[in-house]
Amino acid sequence: MIVKKLEGDNPSKEVIIVFHEHCISQNRELNDMWGTPYLIRIVPRKEMEIRSAGRDKNFGTEDDDFIIAPLNR
Repeated sequence: MIVKKLEGDNPSKEVIIVFHEHCISQNRELNDMWGTPYLIRIVPRKEMEIRSAGRDKNFGTEDDDFIIAPLNR
């Protein structure tokens, strides 16, 4: 799971980020500020999209917030 890896459960035991309690669900999912898990996906195998469903908690609507970043492979 990505949250555990970012918190130090990785081969180098490096803590990359410390999350505030309200951003992590009981299942250790990374949530947006409205409590909805982020959608994280690989786009055409060369980019990563991280998307928040926004205030209405529905993906694919006008209030979604997202970032697309290149993958370094």
